[in-house]
Amino acid sequence: MPEVPVAKTSQIEELKPFVVKTADGRKIGIYKFKGKYYAYENVCAHEGGPAVEGVFVGHNTCEFDPVSGKRLKEYFSTEKYDIICPWHGIQYDLETGVCTGDSRMELTSYEVVIDGEDVKVKL
Repeated sequence: MPEVPVAKTSQIEELKPFVVKTADGRKIGIYKFKGKYYAYENVCAHEGGPAVEGVFVGHNTCEFDPVSGKRLKEYFSTEKYDIICPWHGIQYDLETGVCTGDSRMELTSYEVVIDGEDVKVKL
């Protein structure tokens, strides 16, 4: 697989999505989290929406009352983050690209290579 330069390391900030368009027309979101880089194609596995153009939030979990089923508390993590597609709110784990609500769906991921100051994606 060819390594395609997409950015400089200085352009990608921690927890700030960076969207690039490759020469073949693909839009790819590059993410930096805890010093690691992740890259996903801008196509939601649900209905083809622009997944990497959505919001980026701490992973949320809820605590429910076992009898009534009512939500008691909601927690947002600062240790784990999700990418949320703007079309229907489908959430994907930032580190795996797997949908948090249905593990059968996942974003197309690309390996990221750091070469000095260059951020490259294996296409």
